[in-house]
Amino acid sequence: MKKIALITGATSGIGEACALRFSKEGYDLILTGRNQSKLDLLQSRLNADGTDVKLLNFDIRDRNAATEAVDTLTGKWRDIDVLINNAGLALGLEKEYELDPEKWETMIDTNIKGMLTMTHLVVPHMVERNCGHVINMGSLAGEAAYPGGNVYCATFSLLIEYFVKLQQLSLLEAIFERMKRIIILFSLLQLDLSLGFSNAIITQIFPDSSSQFPFVQSFILS
Repeated sequence: MKKIALITGATSGIGEACALRFSKEGYDLILTGRNQSKLDLLQSRLNADGTDVKLLNFDIRDRNAATEAVDTLTGKWRDIDVLINNAGLALGLEKEYELDPEKWETMIDTNIKGMLTMTHLVVPHMVERNCGHVINMGSLAGEAAYPGGNVYCATFSLLIEYFVKLQQLSLLEAIFERMKRIIILFSLLQLDLSLGFSNAIITQIFPDSSSQFPFVQSFILS
């Protein structure tokens, strides 16, 4: 039976690139996104390559919608082997005190709370099965801020610290005892469809792959 990967924010950019690469590696896919038409187009493309695809159309900022969507997964789709928390965004370049609070709420709800929600929903069944991978897409902006990136940079700084703290607590928190956690940090990318980016992930999930992407640092926390 094929393994299953769930990818959030899969309708474009890095998420779409991950979907194409994981399909190539023989995974069936659960793809989430807000744009149903883009999800449908990607599903058709992947189906043509022999990949079975389950679509979940919801806004990751809406925890209730995310919960309802994940609860619809039955049969083989419940056995998620890889969760890729990819959904994220940046809004505005204003100074923090000039930025519309709606924008920083959107970034916080997407970049941080969306990741926490999906991890909370998917990981318990991984623990039951005693296997699984969680991949969080981060940004070098979490380590080195840029002008106008105040809230965006802070969200990814928190994401990095979140996984570092989980690693420090790994002996106490059995929830992640036998799971591999990966943070992918990326610098400024062309997000049209950065197929090369997913190579960095594949080298972690599939060690035999020789593919590399020079702008990515990855950390395996195990």
